[in-house]
Amino acid sequence: MKIAVILTGGTIGSRVQNGFLSPSDGCGYLLLQNYIREHGGGVEFVITEPYTSLSETLNAKKLNLLIDEVTSKPQQEFDGIIVTHGTDTLQYSAAALSLAVEPKMPICVVSSNYSLGDERANGNDNFFAAVELIKTGEKGVFVCYRNMDGRMYYHKGDELLRHPEMSDEVFSIGGPYGEMIDGRIEFFKKNDSMVIVKGAHFVEAPGVLSVSARPEDTFGYCLDGVKAILLQPYHSGTLDVESLSFRKFCSDAAARNIPIFVSDILEGDQYATSKQFCELGVIPLKTTPSSAAYMKLWLAVSLKLDIKKFMCC
Repeated sequence: MKIAVILTGGTIGSRVQNGFLSPSDGCGYLLLQNYIREHGGGVEFVITEPYTSLSETLNAKKLNLLIDEVTSKPQQEFDGIIVTHGTDTLQYSAAALSLAVEPKMPICVVSSNYSLGDERANGNDNFFAAVELIKTGEKGVFVCYRNMDGRMYYHKGDELLRHPEMSDEVFSIGGPYGEMIDGRIEFFKKNDSMVIVKGAHFVEAPGVLSVSARPEDTFGYCLDGVKAILLQPYHSGTLDVESLSFRKFCSDAAARNIPIFVSDILEGDQYATSKQFCELGVIPLKTTPSSAAYMKLWLAVSLKLDIKKFMCC
């Protein structure tokens, strides 16, 4: 078996130095050494490193480098791809890959909650889980991650939720795609994926305004240069639609022909306040987490697509 390993830094590629965590030469290779020591040398790993940074510095340039690196790996040569990544923007890169890469082989994005030298780190386990998924041949973009409950979960790259506050646990909308149970991987969902966009490329400063729900928000956001708006509602998919400030915000956006979307809306019965989205011109994106919605909007703006049509397909 031959696996391409793409190192990008993050906590999984970092060590603590003088009280601060930062990327360090050799940490990514330590991950592979640990795997070979624990599980043997039956896998050939081919390593590339398009960039090295902490993931909070993710930007258009790095996203494009990552996409180019992933798409350069021929299916005929590799059985799968593992991308090592930081946890902070794990959801965004996984969603971007889900949009940009036709899944001809398993593509696994792995991270670590602590540096590999910390006994609490789950990075080695996550890497092992990625290799095991690649052995199944399941095509798509996935995130392999062991949460605090000790269970190893597999998530689709376009279904990841934002991290709970002050937590590094990983969850996805509607639950995980699969789980490793007694050494075997059990899949729970159908392997549906986002629309794949050939030639996907992300531009700098896309002009996507992201707004999180808060009580008594004045919605005094400057709309100059804004191409699209993404609302991140409360956990029940609601916002204070009766707020005069919010209604004016929606009206101002409509006057500028700026589309407004709201993510994180579940299927099924909705609260009465959610019914008013349509009359205010807000487009609900059902079963779409905010990170995937943001990346899809970013891509639509980058490629100058019909934003409303693209977001609703």
